[in-house]
Order: sequence, then structure tokens, then C-alpha cells
Amino acid sequence: MGVSERKRREFTIREENILQTAISLFQIRHPSLVKMDDIAKQLEIGRGTIYLHFKSKDDLMARIQYEDYVRLRIRLENALNESTGLAMAKAALRIYIEHCLGDKNMYLV
Repeated sequence: MGVSERKRREFTIREENILQTAISLFQIRHPSLVKMDDIAKQLEIGRGTIYLHFKSKDDLMARIQYEDYVRLRIRLENALNESTGLAMAKAALRIYIEHCLGDKNMYLV
């Protein structure tokens, strides 16, 4: 394993830590009240480090929403395995509701 691989892996891990910390702070306080400094302080990193990963708080929130959408889409694709259109619609609705209610805090974010 080379240095560049290690740096890439550390970058990815740090980015995931930033995302998870932001989500946890957004669940405690309204996202508009959370500053990038709050996220940096929680992670004990500099605010500039966050900006290496995300251009702005809007960019960070868009990434959180996108990843949530991807998780939902993967689950919804399972509805396509149903035999009839009605069964697909019922399964898709059930999956959507479970997704929204399964993690109420994430739904609020």
C-alpha cells in the first residue's frame, strides 16, 4: 500500500466522519443554527479541513440528502421484484413510509 492510497483512504474516512458529525448535530439543533465551526470543533479539526471536502454547508447538506436518496432508491428497487403493478405500488409505498419513519431524525434533517 502506497502513501497515496493511505491518504485517499484517510480522506474518505475523514469525509465520512464529517458527514456523520454534521448529521448528529443537525438532529440536535436545526441545521440553520449549526455552523461549520461547530462541526470542526466536534471533530477537533480545523474548519478549513471541512472545506477541503465540502465547498459550503449547503454542499454538505446536499451530500447528506443525496446519500439518503440513494439509500431509499436502493430499497425502492426491491419493489420491482413484485409480480403485479399493484403489488409494486404497495411495496414501494411501504418502503417509502418505513424509510421516512425508520429514522425520524434523518427525516427531519
